[in-house]
Amino acid sequence: MPKPRIENVVAVLLAIGAAVAIAHGSICCASSKSSALAAAQNLEACRELTNRIMGLRNEASSASLRQQSSSELTSKLESAAASSGIRSSDLIRINPQQPRRAGKTAYLQEVTEVDLRRVTLQQLARFLLSAVGEDSAMYVSSIRINAPRNSDANGQETWDAEVSLTRLVFSPQSARST
Repeated sequence: MPKPRIENVVAVLLAIGAAVAIAHGSICCASSKSSALAAAQNLEACRELTNRIMGLRNEASSASLRQQSSSELTSKLESAAASSGIRSSDLIRINPQQPRRAGKTAYLQEVTEVDLRRVTLQQLARFLLSAVGEDSAMYVSSIRINAPRNSDANGQETWDAEVSLTRLVFSPQSARST
C-alpha cells in the first residue's frame, strides 16, 4: 500500500480548516447581519424619541406659567390696535372665553375672540403681529375675513375681521380634579 504523501495530508487538513473557517464566517456573518439590523432599528427608535423630546421641549417653552387677567389682555389688544393704526371705534369686541383644558394634557387654552371693522389687510397683519408680539404662549388660531366693504380715505379696501387668539397656559391638574 502506498504511503500517503505529506502533501496530501496537508491538503486535506487545509481543506478541513477552510471548511471550518467558511462555516464560522457564515455563522458570524448571519449574526452580524442581525446585529446590524437591530442596531439600525435601535437608532431609528432613538431618533424618534429625540424628535419627540425636542417637540415636547418646544411645546413646554411656548406655554405661559400664568393666566392673563381680562384687563391685562384687553389693554394689550387695545394697545396693539392703536399701534397698528386701527381706530378704537373699529375695535368692536374683545371677548375672552373661559379657559378650557387641551385634551388630557397639563395645558389650558385661553381663547379670545376679537372683532374688527373697516381695517385694511396691512392694519390687520400689524395688529396680529403686535398682539402676539413677544408672548410665545399666544398664537392666532383662526381668522375670518369678510368681503371688502369700502375703501378708506387713501383708497385702500377695508375689511371686517373676526380673529381668535389662543394662549397656552401650563396648568397641571391636581390629584382631586382627575
